[in-house]
Amino acid sequence: MTEIPKLVQTDGYFEQTADGGHRLVSALSKQPIAMDEIASVIWRMCDGSRDAIEISQEIASFYPQDSAAVSIDVINALEKLAEFGALRARSGESGFARGAITPGHGKILVACYCEPANHSLNWQLHALYQSFLDLQHPDFDFRVTIPSGAESLIDPRIPYRFAESIKQTFKHPMLKKHGFNGYPYANHFLSVSKEDTAYDYILACDVDTLLLPALADTRPAKFLTGGGGYKTDVTHQRLSEFAQRQGYKNFGRHSNIGPTWYGESSLVVKSANEVLKTIPILLREADWRDTSWPDWWIGVLSLYSSEIVLNELVPDLEIRRGVLDAHTDNKEPNDAIHMHMWHTSNYREEFSKFAFNDGVYDREDIALTGKAGFALEYARRGRLLGSAARLHHLLLSKDADATAGSVNGTVRGSRPDSSSPSAMTSLVRLFRRLRG
Repeated sequence: MTEIPKLVQTDGYFEQTADGGHRLVSALSKQPIAMDEIASVIWRMCDGSRDAIEISQEIASFYPQDSAAVSIDVINALEKLAEFGALRARSGESGFARGAITPGHGKILVACYCEPANHSLNWQLHALYQSFLDLQHPDFDFRVTIPSGAESLIDPRIPYRFAESIKQTFKHPMLKKHGFNGYPYANHFLSVSKEDTAYDYILACDVDTLLLPALADTRPAKFLTGGGGYKTDVTHQRLSEFAQRQGYKNFGRHSNIGPTWYGESSLVVKSANEVLKTIPILLREADWRDTSWPDWWIGVLSLYSSEIVLNELVPDLEIRRGVLDAHTDNKEPNDAIHMHMWHTSNYREEFSKFAFNDGVYDREDIALTGKAGFALEYARRGRLLGSAARLHHLLLSKDADATAGSVNGTVRGSRPDSSSPSAMTSLVRLFRRLRG
């Protein structure tokens, strides 16, 4: 398995220092590339011995109060240098040799769908994959289903399968009214829509989820799901009427079923395909004119369809609320094996993916503990891996035709932690050592 490639300075570039400033000069450049002091350190660290993540973490170690934000801004500085043509991957390393799923290897598949061109989904995928890697269990494999052309946007190690988005096949005026371009959540079921004979079990989950360590020792005796939060009396009545019209005989055994499934492989695949058949029927046959959350909303069409199908096909289904699709608020029992980053506005006590997207956890000193702290840690690690993957793609696709510009390695006004007197001294020493 190919690791993340080491970074090397492009031949023909050299650094000049004048009037306290730094710049990169090359015959390929239209103009010199201006750099601040830390950007100069970053560029000098690209000596073939480190990859992007190692460089970012080494620089961030001098800024313990802002290490997560610094890591990302170092990646951004590296990306800027790559855009100018000043960096390349070490000879012989592309960073895009993929991990493989070998038939017969492993008994459990963790499967999800993602469109990694979306920045938020990208870090979520990488956080989920990092939590999979940390299981370190030989019985588990991982696979993401992505649209073609997106493979260059994900970590080199992530095994993937192509499946084109089907959201455009779902058309309804109410979807457009509520801001949906087709129905994107149907893509979730593409990740498990084909038989996987190599696996005894499949855990099918959304991309904004994390695997917890207890999963390594858990095998489903029944078809397990997490708990949902979409069901009201109005919802039940409408789904019951739809089930009767369509001839479903077993509706009503289970309700408020979560989006994560963990069960026997062939049954998971069969159920996913039936949901894909049911979604357009429910979309077409149901009355969506007075849609509103939580009673009856077109945005959770996939959950409604799943409830119809799983009641029909899985008589021994077991809903394990707080075990699968656990929340990040630390209020549920601590026996979870899988976590879902649900919607939340209380970002100081629960992990909020929306606050994370907005940079709140980088700007404010927020201490999260328990499952909330676990989620924040993996979100940061996932963001870093996703940024590094974007840089690697750029290194492969960028012609050495640098343009004028500047590179700022300093992080949004951040400075080395003043409580650590040796931090700035150490950074200066690193800078001097790299200057040679």
